[in-house]
Amino acid sequence: MARKVLVAVLNWGLGHAVRSISVVHAFLENGDEVMLGGNGISGEYLRTEFPQLPYVEFPPFEMSYSAGRSQLWAVLVSLPRILYSSWQDHRFVCRLVRDEKIDVLFSDNRFGLFCKYCHSIYMTHQLRIKMPSPLSAFEPMLKSMHGFVVSRFDDCWVPDFPGERNLSGELSHAKSSSPVKYVGPLSRFDGRSLPKERHKYKYLFLLSGVEPQRSILESKVLQLFAEREDAPLSVLVRGVDSGSEQVHDATPNLEMEGVLQKGRLLELMEDADVVVCRSGYTSVMELASISHKAVLIPTPGQTEQEYLSDYLSSRYGLFSSLRQEALSWNNLIISESGLTEESFCFDSSLLHHAVLRV
Repeated sequence: MARKVLVAVLNWGLGHAVRSISVVHAFLENGDEVMLGGNGISGEYLRTEFPQLPYVEFPPFEMSYSAGRSQLWAVLVSLPRILYSSWQDHRFVCRLVRDEKIDVLFSDNRFGLFCKYCHSIYMTHQLRIKMPSPLSAFEPMLKSMHGFVVSRFDDCWVPDFPGERNLSGELSHAKSSSPVKYVGPLSRFDGRSLPKERHKYKYLFLLSGVEPQRSILESKVLQLFAEREDAPLSVLVRGVDSGSEQVHDATPNLEMEGVLQKGRLLELMEDADVVVCRSGYTSVMELASISHKAVLIPTPGQTEQEYLSDYLSSRYGLFSSLRQEALSWNNLIISESGLTEESFCFDSSLLHHAVLRV
């Protein structure tokens, strides 16, 4: 018998929406009836990917980062709004569950999206939340607090490999008091292999994440191309739609794109030697799924991304790490010169098995 499933994602950049696409497909392939939920740019992205599915607009919550090198204060200041938003989500979704007779709730990192009237699933890649080194003593307390959030749900899904060869390291492979199911890394590209012929572009710059850091990195990339007339032909995916034509006129060696669906994005990835992007976990999963070489630039002060870029560049030849403040032509060339071929075996059966067991 088909179940009614609500898939709702956090609006914190596009990453949560992008990786949840695989989850939506898994439920649809299982014969379930799927509704989508969200707000802001991530909600709009899901609506564009699945225009045939019903969509519910959730109470809005917008996160912003600091323009400096530490994001801790920005997160602490936002904590009351995060808690209030979670409370709003919980009240809203419990009414929705009763009105729409929903059987399964799937939440990608929305803390309040659980309900005792149905089966609730929480997906995260951070069972352990990293803190800056001077505050690392507080990590066990944060882990316990997040563990309490996880305990409100019936299942916790982690989008990573279950074994030692994994993509998230200590973030997802810490001991948890709640049952955890590793559903495998999630990617829209299904393990496509890259063509070996000569590529059109040297670099594909993929911008993503929360403002103002997205715009700061964009400005740095544009400055690189403004200072070098013989810059190699590259392409910049801005991650937003507005104003791309204006910037394009001033950067002859840098083509511009806005927000892309997976078909166009895959074309660009296949046509670029090296991807330069944030070390957000969704980006990492998609790069690994097609074994694409990448220079990872973590968002300054975002300890999760800083950890991931260091962890991945130290373990796998596919990735190297470069800090945003050090971005220059010389450092970019050095960072990508040591990249090597490496492949990962993605197995969608882990996700499909988890869906069947709900």
